[in-house]
Amino acid sequence: MTGETLALLRDTYCQEPPVAVRPFVDYFTARFGEALTAVVFYGSKLDPTLADETSFFDFYLICEDYAATLTRRRDRLLARFLPPNIYYLELPGAGPGRAAKYCVISLDDLRAAVGDDAKDFYHLGRFSKRLAVVWWRDTYERDAVLECCRQAIRVVAEHAVNRVPNEFTLDEFIGRALALSYEGEVRLEKTDEKVEALFASAAPFYREVFGIALEQYRRDNGDLFHDPQPDDPPGVYFMRRSVSQRAALHEDTRLLLNRSRRRARARWPKAIVLVDNWLNILLAKVERTYGVRIELTPTERRWPLILGWRHYFRLRREGKIR
Repeated sequence: MTGETLALLRDTYCQEPPVAVRPFVDYFTARFGEALTAVVFYGSKLDPTLADETSFFDFYLICEDYAATLTRRRDRLLARFLPPNIYYLELPGAGPGRAAKYCVISLDDLRAAVGDDAKDFYHLGRFSKRLAVVWWRDTYERDAVLECCRQAIRVVAEHAVNRVPNEFTLDEFIGRALALSYEGEVRLEKTDEKVEALFASAAPFYREVFGIALEQYRRDNGDLFHDPQPDDPPGVYFMRRSVSQRAALHEDTRLLLNRSRRRARARWPKAIVLVDNWLNILLAKVERTYGVRIELTPTERRWPLILGWRHYFRLRREGKIR
């Protein structure tokens, strides 16, 4: 899978920054200088069909090490606890088109977060989805980031196989792969609708890259698959996993999903410390996703982590938070 996938990712991911993205890239390169390895653009703004007028730009800043990138000692210490560090940025002339959320992570931490021993789906999910590498320091480091994407796709594909029945199509497999990161977090989005829109926005790409990953898995685990027969329906994969095999494989992924949700909650206090304007961002996301406007009293705004739980539990009861 390595050479074929990396070539596809180079052709698909590596691009000049769009006009709207260029000011952010200029800001990042000016601020972080030689400490910066690559800038990755991802999220809903990557595709106009997925964004709305309130969407932020989303970036990953890949760095060599935190000491040269983060000036505050507090931030350097937090960077090693549940990476990445997340920040909010408003460029001059602030508005929806000038606001961004950016994540800072070292290349070593990113490699670990998308490897076989990944502790959750946080980075696996983000780096297995379509993105754009809009700036890189040199081609070696560009390819190092692309290799992280390739690795994330491979690992997510293996978990997606664990979640499909013994008879499935490529599109069903891709749906399971794209859903894993949403299932591994506490999210406001409606997962099914989010996955459908994400797949529709880049279906040919996802079919190609996950098709390569699935074929590699099939070659490496031939004993789990029935050999194609002349009368098989086109595009359908048949597996020969027993009930106990399926249960064991499913359990591996279930445990990682559960750990992912625990780690997602553990990231909340860190995000509150680092992300400016986090409360307004959260309330706007609730309203954008569900049309529910939450009005906090002045006292609740002052102590949201103590007094805001009634709103959280109401959304949980209504099934709007997983």
